[in-house]
Amino acid sequence: MDKNDPDYHMNEPKMEKDYSESVTALLPEVEQLASGGQIPQALEKLHALEKKTRSAGDLSSTSQLLVRIVSVCGDSGSWALLEQEVAAMAKKHGQLKQAIAKMVQSAMEYVDKTPDEQTRVELIEALRTVTEGKIHVEVERARLT
Repeated sequence: MDKNDPDYHMNEPKMEKDYSESVTALLPEVEQLASGGQIPQALEKLHALEKKTRSAGDLSSTSQLLVRIVSVCGDSGSWALLEQEVAAMAKKHGQLKQAIAKMVQSAMEYVDKTPDEQTRVELIEALRTVTEGKIHVEVERARLT
C-alpha cells in the first residue's frame, strides 16, 4: 500500500490541537466526583472535553476520555448507563475509529464483573450492537460471539 494514499492512515483526521494537558487536569476532578457518587456530573465533564478532543482529532486524549467514561459507569455498577454510553459514544459524528476500539476493549473488561447472567448478556448484546458492521472492531466482536 502506498503511504501517499489517503486511505493509508485509516482516514483518521489529522490532530489539530493537543488536549492532553486538559485531560490530565480533568481526570482527578472526575475521579473525585465519581467516587462521591456524582456519576452524572462526572460524565457531563467528560462529555464536554470529549467533544473538543474528537473535533480536534486528538486520538490519544479522546481514547483516554472514552475509556474513563466506561470506567466511571462500570466501577459504579451502572450497567444500563454503561451500555447507553458505549452506544452513544460510538455513534458520535466523526468519532475516531481507534478510540472506539479502545472504548469497546475497555467495556469488555466489565463483562465478567457484571452481577448476574442477565446483566452480562445485556452488556454483551450492547457491545455486539456497537461492533456490528465495523471492520476496525471485528476482533472485539469475534471475542463477544
